[in-house]
Amino acid sequence: MNQLKINQISIVTFPNVGELNEKKFRKIVEHLSEFIIGSNGNTISFNFRVGENAYINVTKDSIQYQIIGEGIEKENIEKESIELMLTKVYDSLMVEELNFSVIDVQALAPSNNSLEESLKTLNLQFEVPKGTLKGIGYRFLIEGDNYNDDLKKEPFLSDPRFTYYQLTRNFNKNKINLKTVINDLYDTYNTIGEYFK
Repeated sequence: MNQLKINQISIVTFPNVGELNEKKFRKIVEHLSEFIIGSNGNTISFNFRVGENAYINVTKDSIQYQIIGEGIEKENIEKESIELMLTKVYDSLMVEELNFSVIDVQALAPSNNSLEESLKTLNLQFEVPKGTLKGIGYRFLIEGDNYNDDLKKEPFLSDPRFTYYQLTRNFNKNKINLKTVINDLYDTYNTIGEYFK
C-alpha cells in the first residue's frame, strides 16, 4: 500500500433502533460482556470500548463499529469477532439483520508539503474572491453494482507533512446483511492502495 497508513475504519448500519433506555443499555452490556473494556450510556447514545482501539456506538438511528489507530493492520480487522459483536448488539436491540450500511476508511500518506503539492499537481489557475488558495483536493464518485463510492484525496490541513485519503462506500441501493458488509470492508482494506495510487 505504498506509504499509505490507515488510521480509521468504520462500519455504520442504519437499523431502526428506537428509543434508547437503561434496559436496552443493560441488555447490550450483558450480551457483550466478554468484549467490553469500558462503557457508558445515556438517552443520546451508548458507547462501548470493545478492544484496545475498537469501539461500538449506538444511537436511535445507527450502530457504528470503529477502529482507530495509527497504521491499522489487516490483523486488527477480525471479521468473526466484529460480526459476533455486532450480531449481539442487533440481537439485544431486536433489530433486523438487513440494513442500509456505510463503510468508511481514512488514511494518511507522508508528503513533503501536501498543500504545495496539491496546487502543483492540478496546476489550476483559480482566483478566489478573498484570501489565498492554499490547497486543492480531489473527489471521485464511483457507482458500483450495489454501492456508491466517494473517494477523496486532499492536503491534511492540520499537518501538511501528510496527504489525507478517504473512501466512503454507501450500500444505499439495497439492504444487505452484516456479513456482506464486513467481508466488503476486509476486501476494501486489501485493495484501498489501488484506489489511491
